[in-house]
Amino acid sequence: MGPRRGSRVRRAGARAGARPRPPRRRGRGLGHADCYAPKPGLHIAAPTNRRPYGFDWEDWGRLDALEVLDLASRKLGIDPARVYLTGHSMGGHGTWQLGALFPDRFAAIAPSAGWISFSSYAGMKPNDSERPIDALVRRAASSSDTAALLTNYTRLGVYVLHGDADDNVPVREARAMRDQLSKSHPDFVYHEQPGAGHWWGNACVDWPPIFETFARRAIPKKEETRAVDFTTPNPAISSACAWLSIEQAARPPAPARATLELDRAARRIVGKTENAARLTIDLAGVAPGKPLEVDLDGIENKDCPFPNDALLHLRRSGDRWVPSAAADPNEKGPRRGGPFKDAFRNQMIFVYGTRGDAAENAWAFGKARYDAEVFWVRGNGSVDVVADSAFDPNQERDRSVVLYGNADTNSA
Repeated sequence: MGPRRGSRVRRAGARAGARPRPPRRRGRGLGHADCYAPKPGLHIAAPTNRRPYGFDWEDWGRLDALEVLDLASRKLGIDPARVYLTGHSMGGHGTWQLGALFPDRFAAIAPSAGWISFSSYAGMKPNDSERPIDALVRRAASSSDTAALLTNYTRLGVYVLHGDADDNVPVREARAMRDQLSKSHPDFVYHEQPGAGHWWGNACVDWPPIFETFARRAIPKKEETRAVDFTTPNPAISSACAWLSIEQAARPPAPARATLELDRAARRIVGKTENAARLTIDLAGVAPGKPLEVDLDGIENKDCPFPNDALLHLRRSGDRWVPSAAADPNEKGPRRGGPFKDAFRNQMIFVYGTRGDAAENAWAFGKARYDAEVFWVRGNGSVDVVADSAFDPNQERDRSVVLYGNADTNSA
């Protein structure tokens, strides 16, 4: 169910004095790629995303972006230390999002005309209801709260670009991020283009100072990184930064945070955590052998054995952090326990019931077909819709299965 390829469209030259127009089909990757002049020493990978709005580069759009990044990295043989992220408008939001969720994948980010979150841009009100269904929806949307992940930008170079006359994405979005970053971020640049609207020609994406910022930055090696400050909204969405993994939250869906320092020469780990229940620390660069000293949340363990595989697993037990084995794969963690939207991954299949009465069967078939068509329109993906009588779970072991009906009406 990968995104369909956009057709290549070249822009005609603008008339003298005409208002700059955005590239045709700029939401498609090739349309955006055409906006950039050649960049010696750089490849530009512009994923198409899913029509018509690509889920704002969240959820399935985020997965598509990471898939394209991994594919481009393999095909082009890029230097993993020199990967940069930029985007315009919705892509600017995607830049804020992916940069916050995966801060160790990029050396620097540059959102152009980017909005922060649905609540800041679209006016969506936070839902604090304790009803179970509301809590379920809130867990699924936790990764959308960009502001809750603000400290993750600390390790990134950040260049914020926005037109001060933008009538689509208000400049208040960029100014809000500027005000927050200025409190603690050591390495960010902010530029407002006077009189510029939302799209002011290729320069609003192919902005030379952005690429000058990129050229000066590289991702530090894991074994050279001393401090990590990382927050995850959900370990199944984003769990790792450099040598640190937060594998379980104590109270989901609240974000979990760890601010740690690893002194390799002194064999000492010190720091504090918030709402974390399990951590894994990659001890790359630490000589094996002698025990480690671990001081987390004010509780010391001066005799922590060095693990054979150099992966130190720590589990919260009361007010202490104790060494442990790796988490059981059946427990919630990075590979298990994502939001309910994860059901709509892995070539999901919709199975409708045929064991009810005529009205129940008609509802199940109609709803499954309707949902498949909605995903086709909104998600640019094809979903198999099959009857329970034709469904064989042994033939679909690697696929997510969505059932329509109940134990009485659906034999699956």
